[in-house]
Amino acid sequence: MECPFCGAVVMHERWLTPLRLPVASSQVGKVLRDIHQAAAWACTQGAKCLEEYLKTYEGQPYARRWNAAEVQRADRSVIP
Repeated sequence: MECPFCGAVVMHERWLTPLRLPVASSQVGKVLRDIHQAAAWACTQGAKCLEEYLKTYEGQPYARRWNAAEVQRADRSVIP
């Protein structure tokens, strides 16, 4: 399944709830979220910047990934 936020592949074991971590011997890699990609995506969602999106209910889970200065720089890099 593709993550709607960053486009990364998202998996979980046997699609069960609650989600479980994969076994240690599996070949599942970790994904880092790219702040510039996130800012570009946020800009396409109702003309919001990433800083505004991170304040929404949907954005709150991602708000601690980057500090305020990083978010502002990313927004400036994608907002015309």
